[in-house]
Amino acid sequence: MATSGDMIVKINSAEILKLEKSGENIIFDPRAEEAIVKLLEMRRELNGAIEYLESEIERQALEFNPNFTGLKGSKIKINYSASGAKFKDTGSAKNHREKFWKKKVVWSLDSKAIEEYRNKNYKLPKGIAEVARRKTIRISEVNNG
Repeated sequence: MATSGDMIVKINSAEILKLEKSGENIIFDPRAEEAIVKLLEMRRELNGAIEYLESEIERQALEFNPNFTGLKGSKIKINYSASGAKFKDTGSAKNHREKFWKKKVVWSLDSKAIEEYRNKNYKLPKGIAEVARRKTIRISEVNNG
């Protein structure tokens, strides 16, 4: 039974399929825009529910075990770990302690220079190939308020 602190999420898969079908026709059917807006609202609600679930798992797991690192069930696995740099320079470490630094050189292709070369020579430089990049569609709502 749900208590006041529980979050209940209902997903009507038939409604989603109906919205999905009408959303495909946005160019030809102006009503499809409303269907897409409804899907985006559902995504926001679902994302909010997942964020809430993650924060509750974190809170309860750390309350039970302050050294919690994860758990595994028969259908899901939950990892709890830090990401990003572990340390940062406060502004003076570089000048005083070189032994704590390592030099890192990163090379990357200069797209502008390659385009200029191709426009001038009608070919790519030797050893360079153009990548077939995948294009994606991003749908977002227009906020008129």
